[in-house]
Amino acid sequence: MPAHPKAVKRTRTSVALAALTAAALTGGLLAVAAAPAAARADTAYDLNKDGYRDLVTAAPDATVAGAKKAGAVVVQYGSASGPGKRVILTQNSPGVPGTAEAGDRFGAAVAVADYDGDGHQDLFAGSPGESVGSDTGAGSLVVLWGAKSGPGKGVSIPEPDRYRDAHGRSFAVADFTGDGAADLALGGDDCWVHTVRGDGDRSIPQPMGGISADCYDGYGIDALTAVEDGGRSHLIVTGRGSGTLLFRGTSANGGLDHGHPLPSGSSVAVADFNRDGRMDAAIGDPDAPGGGTVSIVHGVVGGVSPATVIDQSSAGVPGTAEAGDRFGAAVWAGDITKDGHRELVIGTPGEDLGAASDAGQITVVRGTAAGLDTTGATAYTQSTQGVPGGSERGDRFGSAVLLADVTKDGYGDLAIGAEGENSSAGALTWLRGTSKGLTTSGALTVSAPAAGLSGAARFGALFTR
Repeated sequence: MPAHPKAVKRTRTSVALAALTAAALTGGLLAVAAAPAAARADTAYDLNKDGYRDLVTAAPDATVAGAKKAGAVVVQYGSASGPGKRVILTQNSPGVPGTAEAGDRFGAAVAVADYDGDGHQDLFAGSPGESVGSDTGAGSLVVLWGAKSGPGKGVSIPEPDRYRDAHGRSFAVADFTGDGAADLALGGDDCWVHTVRGDGDRSIPQPMGGISADCYDGYGIDALTAVEDGGRSHLIVTGRGSGTLLFRGTSANGGLDHGHPLPSGSSVAVADFNRDGRMDAAIGDPDAPGGGTVSIVHGVVGGVSPATVIDQSSAGVPGTAEAGDRFGAAVWAGDITKDGHRELVIGTPGEDLGAASDAGQITVVRGTAAGLDTTGATAYTQSTQGVPGGSERGDRFGSAVLLADVTKDGYGDLAIGAEGENSSAGALTWLRGTSKGLTTSGALTVSAPAAGLSGAARFGALFTR
């Protein structure tokens, strides 16, 4: 991504701790699913605690009560037959702080984790376009406390710095300090990651410190991804416009300290691909020359190691590397075939299919005992036999991907977002996993209107981290 014309690059500096007042916020009742989500791609995020992994899909540009781009989050509960009952959450829903307003973009980032340690999963949702008083675009972040009935009443998470914008655009929930309680890492447009040290309850103190990232003001922090490592989590920080960094979890310095640089990119999946006991990272860079790349970094916490680069010119990968494909715009890791090896799913939403520009496709790279093997990689589009719908211009199939065992049979099922479907209304497609890989038999597609969404919602723009 080119530099913002007025951007000023913020480089890595030593940790700066802001001694901010700890103002405890308590409240709420109900909520949602799982723990350091980004670190374990196939952890079961069971929001209603019925034993099935559920899907949380964002529609950040949904129209709500006439307010365009107010945003919504759709929870689809898992079942033996696949994604089932749906619940739509907006800022007009009971228990959700705030009010649905034009441009709020509720759900522009979502995550699930048991922050308060009560055994129920809590749902976090950001609204980076939210205006707070006269501060336009200040942003907001809420947590809806979990219960057996699913997401419920929640509270707002304090803004780290009133001088920055886009609070709620990027965040991660994980135990960075290693004390057994989940903490919060908060990104925004000021190129700083602020931390909230959790106490294993529903108190949410004021953010206690910050650490600078490598990005450009005006772009800010794009995404935060937790990496679990021996009872403590570390953090991969993707800066919009420049740089990817690993920050190390620590019991000091607000929970994070500087680590090392990683290959550039904007999407991250974490898994032990080669089963050596160390977590690896797949970092997608859809803006790389030639149509995009995915860099595989083994032992990502241990230090900088040579990355293996996958693109559409790699042996066995379907397609041709072309400018604008955006190969790597979305990545996710999980075990599709139940053989103990992690596959990698790569979204290419800019792929042209015949005359249909930006129709999009996804690629599955199989996992083996030796790691990822591009030989025999498989591509799926909306024109693949058995996949509902058809490949059309601007669908952007593969804008988001997620592997999750929704049916509780041990096989990883694949959810695929097509945020551009039907003039950016968006859609979600679901494929079941089997011992031989994904099957299109029994494939499902849920359109934005069928999910109860209005406007150019961009349903399927992203899934929960």
